[in-house]
Amino acid sequence: MIKRIWTWFCTFYIWQWLIALDQFINAVFGGWADETLSARAHRCRWRKREWLINLLFCWEKNSEGKRNHCEQSYEHEIDRKDLPEEYALCTSEH
Repeated sequence: MIKRIWTWFCTFYIWQWLIALDQFINAVFGGWADETLSARAHRCRWRKREWLINLLFCWEKNSEGKRNHCEQSYEHEIDRKDLPEEYALCTSEH
């Protein structure tokens, strides 16, 4: 039971904190508060920063098997895939 709670804590809360930190740093440097550095690097076509971020996330692959974290982050922002399930349900009703 404790192991299951710890696993959930690590996969949910810590991930949420890392995303919040990423968005905070982006906002401090003039970006939108709800956008990650990865999505902004792709949107603004910051090729050197995008290359560096993609290198940091080299273990990730998209559905096509390509390693492009920034592009995938940008597409998730556009498609609003990062919304919590509760928000996704609300937006489909309106």
